[in-house]
Amino acid sequence: FVATGGVLVLTAACPALSQVSGGVRRLGYLTHRPPGVAIEMLRPALAERGWKDGENVRFEIRVAGEDPARWEAAARELAGARVDVILALGTHMALAAKRATGSVPIVMMLSGYPVEAGLVASLARPGSNVTGLRTYADGIWGKYIELLRETVPTLRELGLLSDYAPPAFPESEFQAAMSDFRRAAELLGVRLRVWEIRTDADLSH
Repeated sequence: FVATGGVLVLTAACPALSQVSGGVRRLGYLTHRPPGVAIEMLRPALAERGWKDGENVRFEIRVAGEDPARWEAAARELAGARVDVILALGTHMALAAKRATGSVPIVMMLSGYPVEAGLVASLARPGSNVTGLRTYADGIWGKYIELLRETVPTLRELGLLSDYAPPAFPESEFQAAMSDFRRAAELLGVRLRVWEIRTDADLSH
């Protein structure tokens, strides 16, 4: 399981992108919102390694929006476009891509709990065509609380306003995050109160 720079993950996931050769390679990019900054950072990073957009590599971008039905359709479009690799932004996009193809390499970005979400069998041995970047390192929630305690040494109770919840993220990923956060708070002797923000109306409660 690769957890390093995005360009290195791409080349590790797909040997076809490991060295410049004849022909144009096709890089699928699956996202629920316009790619913006992510693509603008990826293009020059690839160019530094000899992969220049429009010359020897071409992006096939699918913006899937907020409709889950569209996620599946967009993933199938990319799989059918015979891309060399699919870069999926977010857990939902990676899951849609995995359901669409079992052969095209998939590089996930911004997945906090890929095992719990069903993307990979384990971090050490993914066991499928999915690899990529895990958002949260082990112990990260405890570090957050420790930093807060350095700022407020008398910290005994912590309120968490969280939008890390469905439909933005899978239920399994949300529950895993909350479980880790609660466990970290308990170990540090801090009472944790969680407010889940699933809709705009929740903000007023």
